[in-house]
Amino acid sequence: MKKLGVGIIGLGYAGRKHFQAYESNPKVEVKALCDLDLNKLGSFSEKVELCTSDYEEMLKRRDIEAISICTPNYLHTAQAIKALKAGKHVFCEKPLAPSIEDCKKIIEAVEKRKHLKFMVGQILRFSPLFRAIKRLYDEGELGEAFFAESDYLHNVEGRIKEWWEDKRNPYFALLGGGCHPVDLLRWIVGDIEEVYALSNHKVLLDFPYDDSIIMNFKFKNGCLGKVAIFLGCKRPYALNISIYGTKGTIINNKVFLSKIKELEDFITLPITILPEHPYFFKELFHFIDCIINDKSPLINVREGAKTVATCIAAAKSIETGKLVKVKNNF
Repeated sequence: MKKLGVGIIGLGYAGRKHFQAYESNPKVEVKALCDLDLNKLGSFSEKVELCTSDYEEMLKRRDIEAISICTPNYLHTAQAIKALKAGKHVFCEKPLAPSIEDCKKIIEAVEKRKHLKFMVGQILRFSPLFRAIKRLYDEGELGEAFFAESDYLHNVEGRIKEWWEDKRNPYFALLGGGCHPVDLLRWIVGDIEEVYALSNHKVLLDFPYDDSIIMNFKFKNGCLGKVAIFLGCKRPYALNISIYGTKGTIINNKVFLSKIKELEDFITLPITILPEHPYFFKELFHFIDCIINDKSPLINVREGAKTVATCIAAAKSIETGKLVKVKNNF
């Protein structure tokens, strides 16, 4: 069977993970890699036919049918649109883009080429734990959610990359880290309607942006919510989630269901909670399956845009000190 030809642009952490995932898939062959850093390309020169710093050169290849975009956020829009115009399926790492206007440009390009698959890399949707939580909620075991919260607790001190500080990449805490818990809550409970957010800058003093953010919001279905995003936590990494419903509560892997009258405490689900989010293989295999079998990706371009819009609303709330409506009309 002919293998699907793939190209990857950007060989940072995510790009290397994409390469490993594609290399392990028998239905895929990585045909080309692109990065401006020739040293990064050098380590792959014996594994891949084309290693180039010229993105256009990669897009001209007819044997490349899909592109993984793993570059800084502010480059996603132009690179995604160029790939679509070249007739390539696109996997774009999160966040989709750094602004609502850029999201709309990508959506327009996707709409013009509906035969191509476009997926956004909100990787936590492939976590076994979060998939189990969504299933419990969708099947009505928790009832109707009245409050939902999630935390992105991290310490990036000593790991800050130069492009994180670039003015073309605003709202890094929100779009770089906060998009994970925001997307999870949107996926499980529903779209978010309005946001009020606060922030401060107490830990990462050499970083030009606020490192701690609290988002309070209301979902369209009336549920209340909260997201905490801390980039300078003096503790191990954690991404927590809690759903409080009319029939039960789930806090990470601990669930309490009112229908089990005899329960006196939470039940622990036998699902391992892994550090960070090592689910690149699962999400990229899903992307490939969508291309080969003509399926709709779990995180399409509009889903990616709605998560960005929620984070942008939080940024506007911090700037103005006011409640901000989320622009979900994509």
